[in-house]
Amino acid sequence: MTPYPLDPNLKKLANRINPGNFGRACVLTEFMSQILMNFEFGSKLNVAIIGGSVNEPEILALERLGFSTDVRVFGIDENEYLDLNQNSEEKFNFNFDLILCSQVLEHIWCHENAFRNIFHIMPAGCHVWLACPTSNRAHASPDYFSAGFTRTYLVKNLEYLGLSVIASGQLGTARCYRATHTMPVWLTVKSHMIPILHPFSGYKKGTRIALVVRYFFRNLELFLFSNKIISNDAFSTESWVFARKPLIEHHEK
Repeated sequence: MTPYPLDPNLKKLANRINPGNFGRACVLTEFMSQILMNFEFGSKLNVAIIGGSVNEPEILALERLGFSTDVRVFGIDENEYLDLNQNSEEKFNFNFDLILCSQVLEHIWCHENAFRNIFHIMPAGCHVWLACPTSNRAHASPDYFSAGFTRTYLVKNLEYLGLSVIASGQLGTARCYRATHTMPVWLTVKSHMIPILHPFSGYKKGTRIALVVRYFFRNLELFLFSNKIISNDAFSTESWVFARKPLIEHHEK
């Protein structure tokens, strides 16, 4: 299996920004790479976050890379709400440079409307970053509707609306895939490297000890699975796409 290439310096930075989730740290590496290739270094970016907060790893990454940001949040209770499931014909007049929508699509049940709503808040020339699981376990019920989506699924939906896809990918490791579907937690950067260490660091002490005992042999089993990052359909856990709305819009399909 061919290794999935990640910039080693950006990967180290991503691990520091998002140490609590190995898969998202990998995708964050690709996000930073795309930003550096497509935006002028040190520029100010008007950013919209859909279904997240101002503390999203992508915002922290932009700041660490030297960009300044003016952030507007959609979809959080105390902020402006954008229901991606609903068919909205409203035409917005925003000046965003970048739309961020990470780990959201698996919690949406009407993707046709979701993609159109994202399209509608994008001015001409705006970029969009979408990231989601390729394969995941159920979480955040009852608002969980899918185990994930392939890179091709994201690309096809954005191209259908007339966006120009700049880059896309999907990635994972056999170890991360195994843990995602057999363990009650997502692997951290440290526990992906050495599964027996820090597997339940986010829990209170008593619960952590109980979980370590209960899942000891399953956790130990993870050493049998490769930790090499690849883009194989059988083991991918993360998908992403980076696209741009053309300066001259076509009529929406």
